[in-house]
Formats: sequence, C-alpha cells, structure tokens
Amino acid sequence: RSRFAKAGMVTMAAGYADRMDGMAAEQISLKSLLSQCVDLAERAGALIRAVSDNKSECGIGTHDKGLGTGNFDPQTLADRQAQRCIVENLRAIYGGSLRIVGEEGEL
Repeated sequence: RSRFAKAGMVTMAAGYADRMDGMAAEQISLKSLLSQCVDLAERAGALIRAVSDNKSECGIGTHDKGLGTGNFDPQTLADRQAQRCIVENLRAIYGGSLRIVGEEGEL
C-alpha cells in the first residue's frame, strides 16, 4: 500500500509522488476520486458508443498518432472524445494538482 494512499486518502501535488518532500500537497478522498472516475468512464463509454453507432455516416475518424515515428498508432475520434471527457472533467473537479496520464497523450 502506498504511503500516499493511507486511510482512504490520496495525496495530490504538482509533481511526481516520489518528489513530494517539501511540496505543498492536498489530500482528497480515494472513495470520492474512484466514484468520479466510474461516473466519467460511463460518460466516456456513451461517447464511444455514439461514435460507433454513427460510423457508417461519418467514419470513425482515425488519426495516426505515431505519424513520423515509423510506428502506426491509430487513434479514433471516439478515443479522443473519451479521453477529453475524462481529463477535462477531472481537471474541473480537482484542478491541475491531479496528475493524469492518458493513453492518447495530450489532446
């Protein structure tokens, strides 16, 4: 169990957890964070289904995020919309102190 997740609390800071010594930190409820993440995953899933349901009309909007690297790394409109939904809502709730790493990179 992480030293930063004691008693159902998560410590947030504007840096990596291993560099938190001396940094101002804020604790939030792990239960609250988990609840928000579940809600946002359901919203993101609805966005993905909407794109999938309409793919015959507008396609799936594939973009190669590995362009220029020699590695084909497809990313769909649904991927981008789902991650944007999750990240923007978490930022609105918790501000910039919550570090978020998403599969789709920075959007």
